[in-house]
Amino acid sequence: MYKIRRNEKFTQCHVSQVITLDPERFRQISIPYEGNTELEFLNYISDNLSSFEEISNEFSRDTWDLLRGLIYPDWKLEWCSTQKWGNYWYDTVDEVTEDRIEVRLSTYDYVANG
Repeated sequence: MYKIRRNEKFTQCHVSQVITLDPERFRQISIPYEGNTELEFLNYISDNLSSFEEISNEFSRDTWDLLRGLIYPDWKLEWCSTQKWGNYWYDTVDEVTEDRIEVRLSTYDYVANG
């Protein structure tokens, strides 16, 4: 008797809801936005998003609600690599416990679906 399992590796892209932010609303807060371009604003949001919770009281209710959609998004699956390809393989295992699996033999297959 052999203990066998199938493994699968793929990539998924999840996206948040699209929101519209006004850069001017970020110029007078304690972490001010000082840029002028779309890329500078995108980098500013990316660099500071995790700090915005600490100063949430500095935002209007509407702006804070929008930012929360980036901090705690309702994810939507945009695409999955298994639509075009996927990697899978099989293992035989010696020991299976809740926190440990001892792999003895593996096969590796590349599957192209598209």
